[in-house]
Amino acid sequence: YRTDDDTKNALSTYAVVKTLCALDGVDKVKVTADGADMTDGSGTAAEYLTASDINLASDMYTSETREITLYFPHRDSENLYKERRTIKITDQQPVEQYIINELIKGPQSEEMAAALSSDTKLLSVEIYEDICFVNLKSDFTEKNSGNAAKEKLAVYSIVDSLTELKNIKRVQFLMDGKRVDKFGELDIKYPISRNSVIIG
Repeated sequence: YRTDDDTKNALSTYAVVKTLCALDGVDKVKVTADGADMTDGSGTAAEYLTASDINLASDMYTSETREITLYFPHRDSENLYKERRTIKITDQQPVEQYIINELIKGPQSEEMAAALSSDTKLLSVEIYEDICFVNLKSDFTEKNSGNAAKEKLAVYSIVDSLTELKNIKRVQFLMDGKRVDKFGELDIKYPISRNSVIIG
């Protein structure tokens, strides 16, 4: 197992640590050979290591371009209209998060209007079964309120954009991690399904 090349020894040790730390219940690993500690690339004895201590070239994120479908209101209508957009995504962030952040950026077409305030803050997204839990900063309701039509467009721009994904059927809104009953006149306490009627 041990060679005269410290770099090879380190890579062998890192491979063992990464593999074992992937098992449930294993948080850190110490590798020895013939009763002696293995060394890192500089020849220093390697103590207990965790997976997060090791960053190999193979651990770098991968990226790809992907077409997503977003829904924005038309400037002269209270309906939502489709806008397709090609974006670069990485495996470090779920595509659902990219979709909402693109909605916050606003439309590319001058005929469309922003459905969400540009200072809307997305905290996280989580997927459970076919429900996307969208966790927004609690001032979402304040920043995106105004009238019933505006509030409806804000909610369904998110819901209809996310439910374009095959794995998402409903959207649960959270504010600072908690459910809220109402956003204006809209009941958002429970998961919301796609609204095709509002699409122009």
